[in-house]
Amino acid sequence: MPNPEVDILLKAKDMASATFQKVGKSSSGAGQAIQKHWKAASVALGVAAIGIEKIGGEAKKTTESIDKLSITTGVSSDELRHLVTETANYTFPVKEVLGLFKLAQK
Repeated sequence: MPNPEVDILLKAKDMASATFQKVGKSSSGAGQAIQKHWKAASVALGVAAIGIEKIGGEAKKTTESIDKLSITTGVSSDELRHLVTETANYTFPVKEVLGLFKLAQK
């Protein structure tokens, strides 16, 4: 006499095995793609890291400039930062806005 519980377990095992085999093939393909493009990916990540470091350095310089200008003008750093970002645009960069504010402060 067939046992329905055993039949269910065997079907589930067969279905799971097929799924695991598909996952294994997919992850193998992904691994091969990573190996194939590893050098290009490493270079791209390196360039991105340099860019992020440069942006961080520029942001630090901008913050320092705003803080110094805040001290000499008596306007809070937050207010100056807001004024600088509102004034700057693609034709009038932040660096030039800060230079103009420094000149006006003198």
